[in-house]
Amino acid sequence: MTTNEARAWIIKWSLMIVGSQMVFLLVAPAIDFPIEFPQNLDLLQIIGPVFLGYLGSASHFLFRSSSAEMAVDQRLLSLLLKGPIYIYVVAVSAATAAFWYSNRQGATIGEGMSVPQLATSYSIVLGLLAVTTSVIISYLFATDKSVQEPVVSDGTMPQTRDKKDDGAGVQLAKDASTKDAEEFTSQKRETDQR
Repeated sequence: MTTNEARAWIIKWSLMIVGSQMVFLLVAPAIDFPIEFPQNLDLLQIIGPVFLGYLGSASHFLFRSSSAEMAVDQRLLSLLLKGPIYIYVVAVSAATAAFWYSNRQGATIGEGMSVPQLATSYSIVLGLLAVTTSVIISYLFATDKSVQEPVVSDGTMPQTRDKKDDGAGVQLAKDASTKDAEEFTSQKRETDQR
């Protein structure tokens, strides 16, 4: 999985997850799911921000970056990006099903999973995303100027590295930036001395 494929994948899955959870939790009380208003909205406040944050990072990245490929181990990227999302989907589905089953009509009253317990299970699973997927997202959708290619003083962009490059192109760009900074400092000293 390339970094651009990873970006597209996380956008697609974030949209699917936030959309399905939003629709389900908004209509849950109306379809006899054992939760009441506003408890459904409380759960949405717990799970929504994580995936909305991923989408916000992607939206910001879209307008602030060249979407260049990064050198990463594609196999590990795929595992660390997809694995936690799949675990999240399965674990949240299991917790939601357990909540529904333990609170269904005919179940012993008071022995089912409570809404706070369901919220805790969601929070625990979101913790997995916080330590894996959120870190990956911060790199995939980085818009920090230090990640972007430096601009040479004549306004042209230095050549970008291709996958076979040994890094010399980036070093040349860094050398050019250093040289420009040294020239500026030298000119400033001359002006100050006058």
